[in-house]
Amino acid sequence: MISDYLPLSSWLGSGLAWFILGAVLLIIELATSGFLALFFAIGAWITAILLWIGLIGGNWLTLAVFLVSSVTALFLLRRRLRAVVGGSMGLDTDTEAKLDEFAGKIATVVESIDAARNTGKVEFRGTQWLARADRTIERGSTVRIVARDNLTLTVTSIEG
Repeated sequence: MISDYLPLSSWLGSGLAWFILGAVLLIIELATSGFLALFFAIGAWITAILLWIGLIGGNWLTLAVFLVSSVTALFLLRRRLRAVVGGSMGLDTDTEAKLDEFAGKIATVVESIDAARNTGKVEFRGTQWLARADRTIERGSTVRIVARDNLTLTVTSIEG
């Protein structure tokens, strides 16, 4: 049995084990980009540091420090880091304001928009965006942006 070789109590009391756990959690974060494992990695590293300098000891205290520091990092840093790194966890007022910047603006169709297949591209502010519309719009046409859904703009033709 693995517990004969590595008892839980010795693992919980090992700063190196907590440091390795933090590194594994960081790798998981980088692989999944769920922006959650990072905070548990921070908690594991805080636990490792406190074990190494001798401020904590004992299995329950070690687990408590890990959980409290992880949850604290999650609540204190997640929103700030999410704003710096980007991504979406739901819309806040800043994100809503940025989305409103698109609505009503003019773009140019660079790849014909096929309403039936939901394909096509427009150029807006020097960047090409996926586009969809309720009817087919030919390349070179000018369109008005109605909405934005992630990287896809919903547009409508401007009758000229």
